[in-house]
Amino acid sequence: MSGLIYLIKSIFFLFAIILLANYVLKYLNRYVTKNSKNIQVIEKMPINKDSSLSIVCICGSYYLMSFTHDKNEIIKELSEADTREIQVRQAEERALQLEKSDEYQQLSHKLLKVITSSGKRKKL
Repeated sequence: MSGLIYLIKSIFFLFAIILLANYVLKYLNRYVTKNSKNIQVIEKMPINKDSSLSIVCICGSYYLMSFTHDKNEIIKELSEADTREIQVRQAEERALQLEKSDEYQQLSHKLLKVITSSGKRKKL
């Protein structure tokens, strides 16, 4: 029986360590990535190991670009309709990410409460 309790506690602590590592990496990522207000890569699709297609926003204009090892090229400037569609899709993705992060935080708080309450019971 004590072996089963030890296994369950180990799994909980492993999950807590993974959550903590995730938070730390997200926090550090803010300082590592440089956010440019004028140039944003909206979406990137690898074609093969040396080339990719990307939708890039440069000073409010959207472009379809080709990136290879040797050169980068603007294939086409996207129309207003394409631009609006991209902006709507970005807003939907941001809303979904916020919803998922709220669920993730609630789950992690519940897990930490379970872990701390199991530690308090053991002390009694």
